[in-house]
Amino acid sequence: IWMKGPATVRLLQMALGRTRGSATFPSLAAGEEVGEVCSEGTCDARQFEGRFEKEPRFEEVRVETLDGIVEDKVDYLSLDVEGQDPLVLDGGMETVKNARLVEFEYHFRGAWAEETLKGRTEQFDSL
Repeated sequence: IWMKGPATVRLLQMALGRTRGSATFPSLAAGEEVGEVCSEGTCDARQFEGRFEKEPRFEEVRVETLDGIVEDKVDYLSLDVEGQDPLVLDGGMETVKNARLVEFEYHFRGAWAEETLKGRTEQFDSL
């Protein structure tokens, strides 16, 4: 936990998603980035060909929901989850509803491939 004045930052070793459970992620070395979780609950090394210095490795990661880990009201919520923002937001609608400011990236890949930004903003407006 890092605290400075009224700001508190907690680093948690987990992933965030729509529901609690586990997910398989590529295990990355420092400086490597693939920006996606394995699809369909499985990891096919072929989908990551040419993106690692060595043979890709995978690891199971605990998944929690945003609402499941946020205990207090959030003033500022910033997400950078490489196109998986809709999954994290779906698991955190109460947190989003009560936040003063929510910031996230919009991609044309990942979970955004099945959703529009307009649809998401309309959902937020109805909260």
